[in-house]
Amino acid sequence: MSKPTHAQEMLASARANLATAAECAETAHAEQNKRLIRKTEAEARGAEAFRDVRDKKVSEEVGAMRMAQANEDAKDLQDLIERSALLLANLNAELSRAQAAVHEAEAGARREEGEITATALTSHIDSLKKLHTEAVGERHQLYRKMGLNTAAAELLRRVKALELELLETIAKCYDAHVETDPPRSPGSRRTSSVHDFYRPSPALQDVVSQGTKPRI
Repeated sequence: MSKPTHAQEMLASARANLATAAECAETAHAEQNKRLIRKTEAEARGAEAFRDVRDKKVSEEVGAMRMAQANEDAKDLQDLIERSALLLANLNAELSRAQAAVHEAEAGARREEGEITATALTSHIDSLKKLHTEAVGERHQLYRKMGLNTAAAELLRRVKALELELLETIAKCYDAHVETDPPRSPGSRRTSSVHDFYRPSPALQDVVSQGTKPRI
């Protein structure tokens, strides 16, 4: 099993922090809900004591004691509820930060995965290029054995093919560039000038305008 990448480790850590934050918030909210229920029950006991006195089911002294106890319980619970509100707000904020961190870590993991895949593809392309270059070289040596004129004609065909490949590549890449960065208006230069995306190097310009051997 391969070792986790940096982004994968960051994602695992962010998810673990989120789980902890969610558990803490859930527990705190559950406790707060219990306090709210107990406060409601205390208020109900006070109301019941008042009704019992009103309906002469108990004496005023007994009723007053029951109401006083119920009111004291409700007040104590209200104090706890208010003090816990700040803690709940902090836990909710921590939970939001943990969720945002997970989203950021997931995006980072996706970027890293894409970069790893792109690197592997680049390595594969480089290997294919090397094989292609070796095969072209072997073919040219074969044409040289067949005659210098044949070899010269092969070189010209090769350069023409490379030129066509370059033009096709520029056209395809430019189209892809426009798709990812579309013009902001119908009259945008991006729709008419490839130079907004690719500008030939001075060496290539010298080849076209002066027939100068490329400076590489």
